[in-house]
Amino acid sequence: MGLHIARGSGRVAARYSYEPSGTAIHASWSNGHKQPSFYSLGDTLVGNPNLRDETSETLELGLQQSFARNAVTASLTAFQTDYEDLIDFDFTTFRLVNRSQAEIDGIEGTLAWSVTPTVSARVHATLTDIDLGNDGGDLLYRPEEYGGLQVMWRAQDRWTLHAQAQYVGKREGSSVPTGQQTLASYERVDLALSHSLTPHTALFAAIDNVFDEDF
Repeated sequence: MGLHIARGSGRVAARYSYEPSGTAIHASWSNGHKQPSFYSLGDTLVGNPNLRDETSETLELGLQQSFARNAVTASLTAFQTDYEDLIDFDFTTFRLVNRSQAEIDGIEGTLAWSVTPTVSARVHATLTDIDLGNDGGDLLYRPEEYGGLQVMWRAQDRWTLHAQAQYVGKREGSSVPTGQQTLASYERVDLALSHSLTPHTALFAAIDNVFDEDF
């Protein structure tokens, strides 16, 4: 196994707001790294003791606009992430490998709405484009389209109901019995309810995948 040395990571961000129009712009740059796990290095079936640390740089640029006395907020953010030595599973060799280079470009939009003092909603959607450069192929389990809707209702300062609908687009996956396959898109709905008994105690109940969606 290779020798892993200490690495630093950081983030620089700037934001400008113009209150009379409710407009804000923001930009950020960050870098990061991830060491391969013990499983990635040593698993007897798919492990690769020669894996290198994965590194990345991300650039974001976004615009935010408020409407209706700040009751509605819309935002749009474009991002680009460049990976070097991205750790991924290669079905051809049936082991974990370092992708020499990968680039993920995307755009994310959100719309948040305070419908009433007790009801709020949020819609979000993300579109991405994944390019593995000379390596080709696909990154597993990474959809290029996903999004969702969240609604929250608070009643009498004690009850909170949270509903979430989620959409995940098609993506590539693999397993030992099936090999690599394209997994179909799916939608799921989750519900959660909480009740505050005291300032320090609450009851919580949740139903995941309410409509029993297969995915």
